[in-house]
Amino acid sequence: MNKDIIAIVGPSGVGKSTIADYLIQNYHVNMPICFTTREKRDDDTYYHYVSEEEFIKMANRNCFFFTSGTKDKYGYMNNFQNDYPTLLLTSYKNILSFYQENPKTTIILLSFSNIKECMIARNNNRLEEAKLDERIRYAINDYNNYFDKVYKICSLSLISDSYSIIQVNQIVSNFLLANNVIKEKGVVRRIKK
Repeated sequence: MNKDIIAIVGPSGVGKSTIADYLIQNYHVNMPICFTTREKRDDDTYYHYVSEEEFIKMANRNCFFFTSGTKDKYGYMNNFQNDYPTLLLTSYKNILSFYQENPKTTIILLSFSNIKECMIARNNNRLEEAKLDERIRYAINDYNNYFDKVYKICSLSLISDSYSIIQVNQIVSNFLLANNVIKEKGVVRRIKK
């Protein structure tokens, strides 16, 4: 992929979509359309749901710049006509395979101080207990097996529940601005005469 990629990486509920929404509203970035074969969650607004058969057809037509998952598959489309950086929201495990082929990726690594407690607190009774337990088990397994490897290659690491969401958005955007990864919307740069 020729575009700059900003990967926001972390477990379910850590704030990846919230940060992405903030960046989309305030900066020149692209959010790819993401397709998945997994069961729809009540709190989802980010994904387009397709059958596994349709997903495979799309993948065979090279519709995606990145795919992940075995049981539940995810595919990110690259259909942008501009050169703005593209956001990628993913797990610790999945960013490692992507990074091997895209080593210039800017990785924003998010974690919780206590994954289980934070996921329970952020659930607000949206998911039934069995589904929440499954997400917690996946997040803890992902953290235990891959966090240290991602930490070694990340550009910025935050424990998201140590800050308000406003603070997290500011820390992430200030970092990306300072490193010339993103540009603010509506800023006109005038050349001095």
